Amino acid sequence: MCRSFRSISSILFLAALVWGGAVPGALGAPENAAIAASIAPAFETLARAFEAQGHGAVTIVAGASGKLAQQIEQGAPYPLFVSANEKWASYLEDKGMLREKRPVAQSALVLWWPQDTPPSLDLLKDPKSRVAMANPDVAPLGVAARDYLQSEKLYDVIEKERRLVLTSDILGVALAVKSHGADLGFLAQGTAKKLGGSWTPLPGKPQQYVGGLTAPESSEVIRDFWSFVTGPEGGRILEEEGFEVVKP
Repeated sequence: MCRSFRSISSILFLAALVWGGAVPGALGAPENAAIAASIAPAFETLARAFEAQGHGAVTIVAGASGKLAQQIEQGAPYPLFVSANEKWASYLEDKGMLREKRPVAQSALVLWWPQDTPPSLDLLKDPKSRVAMANPDVAPLGVAARDYLQSEKLYDVIEKERRLVLTSDILGVALAVKSHGADLGFLAQGTAKKLGGSWTPLPGKPQQYVGGLTAPESSEVIRDFWSFVTGPEGGRILEEEGFEVVKP
């Protein structure tokens, strides 16, 4: 699939969601939603649509799923959490800190760059190509990228040749590539669609996003927002944003 690259403003918008962890003024507000970085821009669209219908505002706090889960465990005021995999949602559920857990959406892992033609997978073997991926210790899409490279017996090669660029989360990958810190990057297809450029889908199961409510007694705004996200209109918006809706 190929799309023309839009403008750097798209990446700056995405970076504003992620860098610094939380949007200014978000901490302490009961209507925060902690969302995996790769789907956070779609949740910004969902939050705007929700508020436009006369509901309360929901602030999207974006970051790597593992970091967000650990912040919630430590008491961060995020009554809604969406992870980029089952692992971190179950991590909180097992501790009694997540309820109404369910899958929300899924997206294929892709190899992306801001060029007009899709990148060849052979570029991963090019000793001159620098490859960006999110840190697999905290980012599920980083795990998926590492697993793919290992399945192709490329991970150790790229690491040994010092071509591997690790970032804190998936949107850091986009910034690394756009700023010429890397030539290629592993992204969710939904994120790639938001950025433009072109991408090549990778084999394997799509990355599934799973979320739920974290507060024992969530606010009405958060409960209504979660219902909106998982309802028909939320599903339509997620599909428009490049994600495939998953039914529980």
